[in-house]
Order: sequence, then C-alpha cells, then structure tokens
Amino acid sequence: MAGGVSAFFGDQLSDQMIATAIQANGTVRDIGGAVYYTNLRNRWNYGAGLEHVPYLTGGIFYGVDTINGNLFPTINQVLERIYIDQASVFSQYPFDQTRRVEFNVSATRLGFQAEVDKLIVDQSFSQVLGEQRQSLPAPPAIYYAQPEIAFVGDKPGDTGLTMTMGVAGLGGGEGDAHGEDGVSAAFVELGYAD
Repeated sequence: MAGGVSAFFGDQLSDQMIATAIQANGTVRDIGGAVYYTNLRNRWNYGAGLEHVPYLTGGIFYGVDTINGNLFPTINQVLERIYIDQASVFSQYPFDQTRRVEFNVSATRLGFQAEVDKLIVDQSFSQVLGEQRQSLPAPPAIYYAQPEIAFVGDKPGDTGLTMTMGVAGLGGGEGDAHGEDGVSAAFVELGYAD
C-alpha cells in the first residue's frame, strides 16, 4: 500500500505560507513527511523547514536452512532503508523581479536500517514451512551541515517560468545548458562531514 498527500496554506496576501506533505509506502518505517514555513511579508524573505524521507531498496537471494536435520530452500528478501532527516533555515533578498541573493543552512542526518525476511519452503517451492525476520547490521548514522549562498538570476523562457529558487536547468526555451531562456545561477557551497 502506498500513497501521499500534500497541502499548502497561506494568508490572503500570500505573505505567509506553510507547505506540508506526507507519504506512506508499505510499513510504518516507510512513512515520510515534510513541513516548510515561508514569510514573504518584508523585503527579506525567510523560512524554515523539517523533513523526514525514507528510501527503501532491496533484493532477493536464495539459500538453504535446516529444519529437524533436513535441508530446505529459502527465499530471502533483503530490505535496506536510508532515512534522510533534515532541518533547514533560509532567507532571500530580491533585488528586482528576476535577481536575488539566497542564503540557506541545513543540518542533515542519514540513518541506515537493514533487515532480511526469510521464507523457508518445501523442495518444490509450493508451500511455506516457516518465516523469519532478522535485523542486519547497518552502518552508523552520518551527520553533516551544509551552508549555501547563491546569486540567482531568473529569465522567463517560453514557459513563463520566473521563480525557480535557484535550481539550474529549468526553462522552456531553445537556450543552452548555461541558462539562456532558462535559469542562471552561481553557487558557492561549503560542506562539512564528520
């Protein structure tokens, strides 16, 4: 079972906005979500956000197991999860409708979890004789912070896209990859990992 929903809330002048999202994909461990607040009331725009995003990957391998001294085939499903937990604060100062400077600081935690679901089956693979779930060793969590400063210049293309939050490569014109009829941005990015 999987699904998701997002909602945006704001006042009548759109000076303050809250963006929320939640997504489920399988078990309780696979529920993620995000909430962001943005204040556009003054010349200095600012906001903050929190998010928890689980990524699930896995694979299957075959093996053998012993029950009462007899060998039986097993079907093993390995599930590996990466949890991305992030908190961020950001600010923007617009110079005009198409140029602004942006500041962002985020703290991120990457958590890891792994497990194997084992099905013990008969020799013809037609009947399940037993099930086992076992946790597997996972690497320790990784923590890092990421400050960002960007000068962003938006140029509306054929799509009329003007505010892109500094993501390069958007636009609908016949321009090149450097931002003609799209978005041009110069980034200075510093990162620290421990």
